[in-house]
Amino acid sequence: MDRISIALLALCLATSCLADEHLFVCDALSVAELGGTGTLEDTNFTKAVAMHQSRFAVDRKTGVVAGGPFATVDATDGRILSPGTEQEALKIVWLANAPYSSLKYLWVRVYAEGPKKPFLGVSGDMVITGTCE
Repeated sequence: MDRISIALLALCLATSCLADEHLFVCDALSVAELGGTGTLEDTNFTKAVAMHQSRFAVDRKTGVVAGGPFATVDATDGRILSPGTEQEALKIVWLANAPYSSLKYLWVRVYAEGPKKPFLGVSGDMVITGTCE
């Protein structure tokens, strides 16, 4: 069993949220990095993130994220700006200090129709989009 699977399982068990509405499992569908010209670019680094860190789980009650580019293992300060409602998106921001200071932000359109909820996130100088269920 790989580390991401173990982390997802541990997150579910730790929060007692198997099939719980407070846990989202998300898949990154697009990853782009800020390029030197100010445009978003598809680089070898973003391809590696898309391939190896494309799946993660987020607990919207605690803001804990297991796996993927938003993993909270290096977060020193996290804040749930909105837990998500029928009219407002889930919004979480984290500060990270390892190996350097950075900001992570996740926005999930929880009010979207259907089981797949679109998300947009920023981690350092990368922009990640996809869906959560």
